[in-house]
Amino acid sequence: MSAPTHPFLRRRAIAALRYGDPDRRDAGPTVTTALIAGAVAAGLLVAGAVALPRLKTPATLGDAAIVMVADTGALYVRLEDTVHPVLNLSSARLLTGSTSPPRKVAAAALATADRGPTLGIPGAPDDPGRPLLADAVTWTVCDDGATTVLITAEPPDPPTGADAALVAGPSGRRYLLADGRRFQIADPLITRALGVEGLAPQSVSAALLTLLPDGPPLAVPVIPDAGNPGPDALGDARVGQVLRAPNAGADQHYLVLAGGVQRIGELAADLVRLAGGRTEIRDVDPATVAEVPTVGVLSLSDLPDTLGEVRGAGSGALCADWNPQASAVRFTPEAPTPAGRRPVTLPTADDAGPALDRVLVPPGRSVYVRDRGTTALIDDTGVRYPLDADAVAALSLVDQPTPAPPGLLAALPAGPALSRSAAAQPAIG
Repeated sequence: MSAPTHPFLRRRAIAALRYGDPDRRDAGPTVTTALIAGAVAAGLLVAGAVALPRLKTPATLGDAAIVMVADTGALYVRLEDTVHPVLNLSSARLLTGSTSPPRKVAAAALATADRGPTLGIPGAPDDPGRPLLADAVTWTVCDDGATTVLITAEPPDPPTGADAALVAGPSGRRYLLADGRRFQIADPLITRALGVEGLAPQSVSAALLTLLPDGPPLAVPVIPDAGNPGPDALGDARVGQVLRAPNAGADQHYLVLAGGVQRIGELAADLVRLAGGRTEIRDVDPATVAEVPTVGVLSLSDLPDTLGEVRGAGSGALCADWNPQASAVRFTPEAPTPAGRRPVTLPTADDAGPALDRVLVPPGRSVYVRDRGTTALIDDTGVRYPLDADAVAALSLVDQPTPAPPGLLAALPAGPALSRSAAAQPAIG
């Protein structure tokens, strides 16, 4: 049987089953009829999809404190019996204390309401986003010719033990960055003890230096009675001499003093040798050292024990990481950013100048912070908004604020202060 006969037989079969007459001509749908029917059905579906949101949009304000006109996105707040246009969602929440999403209404729902003037804080964030959890936040400042601040809930890359840096701040003052701290180089001779006499320092911003806690200044130590005979048990050892004794598989350094010996690290030993003009270290037996008292005359215990490799200019981006528990310094090829994210360039950006250039906060999130009694909210554009106690309650910032590195908060661009009284002011212009 040829292919063209199939439609004919199909129509006869349908006619016989449906009407009892196989010769009836209108027994089955033609292609044209099917196309027309399909087009009509599709049109009805499209019309329904367009009309359905309109049907779902409430025609009344209900008891909502914050409403949004569905067609335009315009925000309104209801204060007592009066409805006010409001500039942004932050202002609406400050005025009402409501944390519920705005109720979407048709514009006609506002027609019979008593209307008041527009309220709100110009420049306040529309919706600052949910704050990052305080105990998960890490602050990172990176310098690579520009200064980038990263505020993330992701742990930074672990530093390598060799990441120590010779740097120069904006004033030209030199520092050693090591052990998660900054040590001002108070004497040019110190570079000899560090083994970095010919190393050019890496230029860094004040923001990066601010992120790291201070260590003691690196200076040539003054040793009382230097050159005099040491304790008798040490034989001919002199005050100011460095001894070295094995201790649990490692070397322990000691400084000979008039009343005994002081335990010191390798870096302190280098500084002491520089002070006394002595280059040799005397090896002794641990039992010999145990025969004399251990004292703590000099303030050398806060120095790093060892440095490893010290790097300077041309080593890539230098980053400092900080949270309340620890801080660290690391070099990376460029300022790191989480995959798929780019920092926001600030309007104050000046590249190698003193201002911050870029900030990255996870998109759609914020950071509720405290620095020396001052609280603020940082949005995902890097702008900080000072907060008062009423604002903290109205914005439902129920978690503890994230500690901010001392001084860094003030370096971020400032937005308007967020307060209920400021939000209640009529917006003019």
